[in-house]
Amino acid sequence: MTADFEYLPAGITSELNFLNLDEVCLHYVTHIRNFVLDEDLGAAYFNRFAADEGLNSNANGTKCFIHLINKLVKLAPFNPSILNIFTQLYPSPEVKAKSLLLAKENVNTALQAKVEHFVKRGKYAQAHAEILLEFEKDKSSVIVAEMLAELDIQAGIDIDLWVDTMSIHEIFQRDFTCRLAVLYAKNGHAEKALQCWEKAVELGATGSEVTYNFMASCSQKLGDNKGAINFYGKSLELDPIQMPISLIRSEMEKPFVVREDALDGKDVSICIYSYNKADLLDMTLKSVCESSIGECEIIVLLNGCSDGSLGVVKSMQKSYPEIAIELIDMPINMGAPAARNYLVNHVMTTRKSEFVAFLDDDVTLPTNWLEALVTAIEEDSNIGAVGCKVVNPDASLQYLFRDVSIVKGGAFRLSLGTPFWSKDPGFYDVRRDVDTVMGCCHLMRRECFEKVPTFDICFSPSQLDDLAFHLDLRLAGYKVRYLGQLECVHHRSTGFQGVHKRVYGNSLGNDVKFYYRFLEHFDQLKSWQQERNMSLFLN
Repeated sequence: MTADFEYLPAGITSELNFLNLDEVCLHYVTHIRNFVLDEDLGAAYFNRFAADEGLNSNANGTKCFIHLINKLVKLAPFNPSILNIFTQLYPSPEVKAKSLLLAKENVNTALQAKVEHFVKRGKYAQAHAEILLEFEKDKSSVIVAEMLAELDIQAGIDIDLWVDTMSIHEIFQRDFTCRLAVLYAKNGHAEKALQCWEKAVELGATGSEVTYNFMASCSQKLGDNKGAINFYGKSLELDPIQMPISLIRSEMEKPFVVREDALDGKDVSICIYSYNKADLLDMTLKSVCESSIGECEIIVLLNGCSDGSLGVVKSMQKSYPEIAIELIDMPINMGAPAARNYLVNHVMTTRKSEFVAFLDDDVTLPTNWLEALVTAIEEDSNIGAVGCKVVNPDASLQYLFRDVSIVKGGAFRLSLGTPFWSKDPGFYDVRRDVDTVMGCCHLMRRECFEKVPTFDICFSPSQLDDLAFHLDLRLAGYKVRYLGQLECVHHRSTGFQGVHKRVYGNSLGNDVKFYYRFLEHFDQLKSWQQERNMSLFLN
């Protein structure tokens, strides 16, 4: 392939519109292979498939679209458009009656826009008041009732204040109760979710894979692993190709166990580089020093710091004299890739470490983080790198893993790093082989640096060098493993979140570099995606 790079505006819609129908199918299956589909992303896929004139004549496109409709009708049971298409695919008197009733409801687009405006600004009380006013006008509207329930449960507002006054049609009662169960589950209210599910069963609900998955998640959070395995089993009976659910069920049946002796006799170099984040560096070093790292050493490279970072490291050396903390104080900031390379070269030339762990300077870690990473990497001698689940300080998902998603002339993109719905349902506490993991907490074998000796400095000052390194490992024949049972809190995310134009420009520039960096490997990268996805359900 020799096509020039094409700029794609940020967002899933521009990605999907850039692809032909066969490529959209690969994109879709890549996502559902990695994550459980949610409503918002499902809507984006729906719009793209529905707008394609060649859908009816494309076997894979039709197969993906039907699969998507079957998911969306359970994720958004009161969406008139989705239910109308579902009725055409699977006609039945009950489904037809529901569709006719929903078609009579007027969806107030102005209300939806106003609510979105308030929610984006965190003004949940105002959003609640607007929907409640509409609800009071027509308490039989299941669409408005669902909108109000979704807002209130997310905002922590008691729905009992109004839910008993609604008068929705009896044909929707069972589905609405199931929907409440899912909404409570998605927002972390496990006990309320299971109570709603019990009420739904009393009303005759048999459950969908969507409901079963979330009830499994709730059971898991409440310590009922047997109940969770049972729910996941029921879900897989309804849809056997749910890879995330297959993996979590298998993990629950045979859990990952961190070996307490994982560090016995092991030599691991823990490398941290930092630039002017004294307070966060202090937090990170305390977290590492107070964790179980055995006799392993910590190497801190200060990347031209001009704040109090030097004092932080020296203070740690005094506070933890039993831990070997080496300080490398550079006079300039040479960027993240060069700092990583300096540390790698330092370890390779002065140490006999079996493994090298890299940590960002703004993370907090569980006590057994290093034992967990070493346990995981030693499960398979072909694993070159292992990374973990990365969450924000509020426990929402920040980054899990990414696979090749778009490989074509003009664009090279990796898949989403998390589902759209960022609250952690527990579906991703699994081990799986992936293309890349997050570089803020990952472990690599020493031998990897003999085949892939450097992080690419073209991605200076930061971003994408870790992902490029993982892809290089994959191209060199190594596996990259995601360990979802290990959770790291990353206090500052990177990418397009930066508001500074320079940060945004650096991200865009790295996208161009990333494309040309791997252009010669496109055929092999494409084959990874095709092999994974064709084994799921594409022809």
